[in-house]
Amino acid sequence: MRICPTQQLHSAIREAREAAFSFGIRKQELRMRFIMLGVLRLPRFWLDPTIAGLLKAPTGTADTRFGDVCAMFKLSAERAGKPTGVWWS
Repeated sequence: MRICPTQQLHSAIREAREAAFSFGIRKQELRMRFIMLGVLRLPRFWLDPTIAGLLKAPTGTADTRFGDVCAMFKLSAERAGKPTGVWWS
């Protein structure tokens, strides 16, 4: 049985949403960013061991840790000459 693209998209969104909640991200804006990154820009980025380590670190809040990950993504995009690769300030 073949899964249609709409079902794949819904599944990816559900998986990213569950991951955001599992990391404890509380702010709705950050959860939406997590989902958009995890589905559209960097699929399943939270599975990367380095990123997962940052998201699970024992310091700060989950929102702060994800903010740090986003800052890292933004810096990487700027260094790659693709500053429009991120939409948040």
